[in-house]
Amino acid sequence: MCPMLFYGSYLRDWFETIYSEITQKINGFDRNYLLKVSESDLIDSFKEKYSFSPLILKKEEKEIARCEDIDPLISNFSGRLIIANLSQYEKTELLVSIPFGGNSELFFYRGSRYYEPPPQGEIRDNKVFLSIQFQPSSSSEEKIAEEVTKRLETSISLIEKNIEYINNDVVIFNKNLPLFIQDKIRHRKEKLLRDERIVTALNIPLTNSKFGKTFLIPDIKQKILIKLPEVGKEEFVPEPTMSDEYYTTILKIIQIMITAMERSPLTFSKLSEEEIRDFILVYLNGIFEWSATGETFNEYGKTDILINHNGKNVFIAECKFWNGEKSFLSAIDQLLSYASWRDTKIAIIIFNKKKNFSEVLQKIESAIPNHKNYKKRVQKENASNLKYLFHHNDDKNRELYLSVLAFEIPPK
Repeated sequence: MCPMLFYGSYLRDWFETIYSEITQKINGFDRNYLLKVSESDLIDSFKEKYSFSPLILKKEEKEIARCEDIDPLISNFSGRLIIANLSQYEKTELLVSIPFGGNSELFFYRGSRYYEPPPQGEIRDNKVFLSIQFQPSSSSEEKIAEEVTKRLETSISLIEKNIEYINNDVVIFNKNLPLFIQDKIRHRKEKLLRDERIVTALNIPLTNSKFGKTFLIPDIKQKILIKLPEVGKEEFVPEPTMSDEYYTTILKIIQIMITAMERSPLTFSKLSEEEIRDFILVYLNGIFEWSATGETFNEYGKTDILINHNGKNVFIAECKFWNGEKSFLSAIDQLLSYASWRDTKIAIIIFNKKKNFSEVLQKIESAIPNHKNYKKRVQKENASNLKYLFHHNDDKNRELYLSVLAFEIPPK
């Protein structure tokens, strides 16, 4: 008899085991590694290991894998073989194979909802094998074929309904997994930094060279094979960072200012990059108390807009007229060359005075992933407001947010 499918342990218990393994792995990382590694790369590594591929039943590709006789009922009594009315017990087994995609282990778990009675089948070689037995001589060939088809469709329907329930749970798990990983990483980082601040506040010389290292807890279920991002051997040194809220506020202010320009083509259509930039600076300085400057030296060159807070650069941006994809990518190179190691939030502001603004937006979006420092897109507020994750030129683990704001400066 084939085993029952979707009738083992609950899938949520497997998920809890995975959460526990992830937590133990993160808590077991060396202090210096965890504080220096690219957070997004580390999250991606865990996602690749623990995410589930939903099940896809490819019933349109089903095939008859085998059709053979089943031995008739044979009784053994007092050493004699007695075969009574042989045709009454003749049976044929039809074995139907159906390919599937996704994680095969999901067939052996119950979802938060499941359909009964559980279907029966054998799972091997990325296929579901369904066994249907019938008596060839019991009725006409047409009726037997009709009955076999009906039973096969019933079994497939049962499998599909349970797959739907399982996949609903998988989709939710995959969606929540990155947030769970991120929360555990940040919680661990905060604890490490808080412990160091406490030790520093004690004002007692620290001679134990093992401080800051953590005990690696062995895996409780299986060996976790994750290709982790690499980091340098240098000690981690904390640097001031700008909050996401602060960054978002600056971008919104710039957007409001330039939207006003879009609506006043008579005034702004004749202005140069520098003149448009100066308008933005006036607006920003009215809010940030003259901390925004233009054409300021930063790292290896001058940047169009720089906001300084308590002696630290917290935001830099470049203003450019659209002049093609090659020029756009060069502008990103220029902006990244200005960014110092501590700069983590930057922006490039594109002005389009040409026609076909929609086409320009498409070219911007298609060009970004071609940059060598590109990691992934973080957010698409709308077609003209995009946010990406990039890495610094000299350190792939040092990440920064690059926002691209595009505006049309219409002709008069």
